[in-house]
Amino acid sequence: PHLIEMSTSDGVAYVTRDYKHVLVGNVLSVANGRNLTEDRLVAMQNVTWEHLPTGLALKRGNGSRKILVLEEPSCGYCRQLHETLAAVPDVTVYSLVVAILGPQSQQQAARILCSEDPAKAWSDWMGKGVRPAADLCERGVERLGGPTAAAARLGVTYTPVLHFAASTRRVGASSTQDIETALQQAATK
Repeated sequence: PHLIEMSTSDGVAYVTRDYKHVLVGNVLSVANGRNLTEDRLVAMQNVTWEHLPTGLALKRGNGSRKILVLEEPSCGYCRQLHETLAAVPDVTVYSLVVAILGPQSQQQAARILCSEDPAKAWSDWMGKGVRPAADLCERGVERLGGPTAAAARLGVTYTPVLHFAASTRRVGASSTQDIETALQQAATK
C-alpha cells in the first residue's frame, strides 16, 4: 500500500506514494518469502495463446494440449527440456527456434531451418545431437529472423521459455510433473 508499481522498458520499478523516492530492485514478502517483483514480471509477460507466434514454430506431436517453447540450439537446459517434453503425453509442442547465444548458434539454427524437414532436424539435434546435413542457406537465415523478432517482443533474453494455452509462462527447464501440473491448470482456465 505504500508503493506504486511502474512498468519500465527494463521491467518494474516502484515509487513511494509521496513521489519522493523511486525504488529499483526486488520487493520481497516477509510473510512468505516470495519475490513479488518476479511474480509481477512473470504475470506481465504472459501472453494469450492467440497472440503467440505458433506459425513461426516447428510443430511436434498432435496432442490436444499445447505448449510453445522458445529454444536455443546451444542451450543445455533446452536440450534437457526437449527430452522431458517427449515424455509428456497428449501434447503438441511448438518449438520456436531462436539463436541468442551468438554466431555459432545462429549458424546451427539456420542450418536446421534449411533442412528438408526442419522439425525432424531440430528434434534430432536437440534430442540426439545429430548435426543437420543441410548447408547454410539464405532461406534458413530468413526463417530465423521471425522467431528472433518474436522472442524480442516477448521479452525473452534467455532460454528455455514455455508458454501454455492458459496464458501462463514458465522460464527454465522443468520436470515432467511441473509441466503436467501447468497443463492441467491450463485446461481448467
